Amino acid sequence: MSQRRDGAVLVDLENIAISVHNAYGTSPDLERIAEAAASHCRPVVRRAYGEWSRSPLNGELAAVRRANIEPVFSWGKLQDGTVKANAADVRLSIDAIDLMWTRPGIEVFVLVSGDRDLLPVATYLREHGREVVVVGVSATLSASLCANADAVVRYEEIVECARIETCPRELRVQDLPEPQRQAFLDAIRELESQSAYMTFKFLQGHLERRQVLPLGQAQIAALLNDALASGLLVRTPAQGTTADGEEYTYSKISLRTETEAKTGEPAGASAKLNYRPFAQLAEKIRAIAS
Repeated sequence: MSQRRDGAVLVDLENIAISVHNAYGTSPDLERIAEAAASHCRPVVRRAYGEWSRSPLNGELAAVRRANIEPVFSWGKLQDGTVKANAADVRLSIDAIDLMWTRPGIEVFVLVSGDRDLLPVATYLREHGREVVVVGVSATLSASLCANADAVVRYEEIVECARIETCPRELRVQDLPEPQRQAFLDAIRELESQSAYMTFKFLQGHLERRQVLPLGQAQIAALLNDALASGLLVRTPAQGTTADGEEYTYSKISLRTETEAKTGEPAGASAKLNYRPFAQLAEKIRAIAS
């Protein structure tokens, strides 16, 4: 039998934990995931990335250790309360590129996540001759990420799952019980106080990751669309600036205030935003490649 190639198993625990919880109402079976990864390589590095101090990851640390995976703490919320989006993705991507250059014996990278944000690092690894295997939940697997992987392992293929239906997909805000409705609106209000970049996708992603309600992407999107249609949320034009200094206009979403609800007037002046996606990762990549 041919010798197995060395590999690194890198788990975006935030992505896989929330994806499994939303689809099946349970925690991910990390031991089965590790076994599936071992069928593609000889794992010499096993790491899981997330912020263990807050839900839903604060109950997963024991499972990470049972699966013989090294936990890597990645801040999701800073001390001033602001949310640092995609922190686990960035740390995982930096480690993958660092391992590629510093551990040339690692030929296979198993990325446990369905997030499209890992597409750049998956492409980079393959361009440099590494094999990329993606493991994720079918409902949240990015098609573009799968298309740029050498192999795709669906969570449902390795773990017997029973899908749960938490609520109808066409859910309306007024159908929510009052505590859940208030939690939904309070979460939007908190995000609005922390970030100027309040787009539909931003809200959808953050509400799903925060587990404000036990809902999947489609159901959260249905709630947001209903809130926009009913006037609970309003869209206003806002100006942003790219990392290259170019200005652009985007559609900002905000909660309608009591005054706006009475007068029908839109929200006030447009917000100004300096948006630098993956700046830390780009700087790290340039430093490694130079």
